[in-house]
Amino acid sequence: MSWKECKKALSIIADIDKRLNISYISDVRITIINHKGRKSMMETQKLYARSKIWLEDSDGKVVFGLGRYKIFKTIQTLGSLNAAAKELKMGYPAIWARIHATEKRLGQSLLVKKTGGSSGGGSQLTPLAEELIGHFEKIQASVEQKTDSLFAENLGDHMNLDPKKDGSRP
Repeated sequence: MSWKECKKALSIIADIDKRLNISYISDVRITIINHKGRKSMMETQKLYARSKIWLEDSDGKVVFGLGRYKIFKTIQTLGSLNAAAKELKMGYPAIWARIHATEKRLGQSLLVKKTGGSSGGGSQLTPLAEELIGHFEKIQASVEQKTDSLFAENLGDHMNLDPKKDGSRP
């Protein structure tokens, strides 16, 4: 029996109970057994509600999202575009293309680059980039909290939902 069929059956039983003003069912727990005789994933594993946010321009092109957040956060931590590329296991040109596209779409620089030489070189975020990642973290956390709450309210009785998989945010 599929999950949809189970919900329909419970709805029919609840409707009969209401019409007859009786209650034979006080608490129903459904265990779905698969064809191998094992409990389904819904009974044996926790499910996690997830959401994803990003900013896009009027043409539908990504301006900023989780991937770019990770790039900027890694550059902020390591102080180098090259080191960030290695850490994220991405090519330098791919990271640079994303940064350049974001800067172009915003019309402002997000990185201050120091050229190499005897002192090394490196990159640091502009105040705008730091503000952008700070606000993104707050918005992402708020969206995830609201998503967790909505899923728990609406599906919590039907599924084994856990609001936090590992406690980490963005």
